Amino acid sequence: MTRRLIAVWGVAMVCAAATLVVAGITMASRGTRVSFEFTPSTVPRHRYAAGAIHIHLRTAVPHRTRASRIRFDFDNHFRFAPDTAPTCHSEDISGDMANAMARCGSASVGSGTAKATDGTTTFKPCVLAFNGPPEGGVPTVLLFVRVQFSPPVADCSNPPSNHSGNVTLLAKGFLAHSPLDGYRRELSFNRLNRVEPFPLTDLNLTLRRGDYISARCASGDSRRGWHLRTKVGYVKPRSVQVAKSIQRCLPQ
Repeated sequence: MTRRLIAVWGVAMVCAAATLVVAGITMASRGTRVSFEFTPSTVPRHRYAAGAIHIHLRTAVPHRTRASRIRFDFDNHFRFAPDTAPTCHSEDISGDMANAMARCGSASVGSGTAKATDGTTTFKPCVLAFNGPPEGGVPTVLLFVRVQFSPPVADCSNPPSNHSGNVTLLAKGFLAHSPLDGYRRELSFNRLNRVEPFPLTDLNLTLRRGDYISARCASGDSRRGWHLRTKVGYVKPRSVQVAKSIQRCLPQ
């Protein structure tokens, strides 16, 4: 069963990344946290080098709270090139991971894992990212989420031959130009609370595919670092939290 759902899977890990959390409203649990790592961290000053970005998002989720909007703003010295990868339409992504890869493997741009909870049970879905077709001239990212709602936990290894899980969810994000100074692209997921079955607590996502994402370490970047800004809008109760993370780079 495939339903457009939850984009509560937004991006993970840290390794030399500093995390700063700015909360507009204090919530009854931990604040939103985000960290990231772009590899390789040593890249040219004046030209872009292809690599991978690993993002780890932890949401602020007391009981019943849901993330309704998630937006990632990527540093001005990260470049996305979605036109370098084939695209796959959401109606072509269905079934389990093996089926999704068979239909849309050529459009794969990343993978990861997530966690969600119903208050008593923690679910650990598998996540695949595909390059979606532009809408209104804006590139899209399709997050395919495969979860096992009854024991055992889904195995996320080897997606092309993986039949784990019993429920499939699909979320669409828009890779637009960021309006913020110092940032180039934003990846946003909206109205997630209308489709997510349980509150998202954790998302680890790696985006990697040829020149899909690349970076440079310009003069001054080795001191100021690369920046990732994440804005999450919550419901029950309504609030907005902004989390920022920084990674140092080295110029070649």
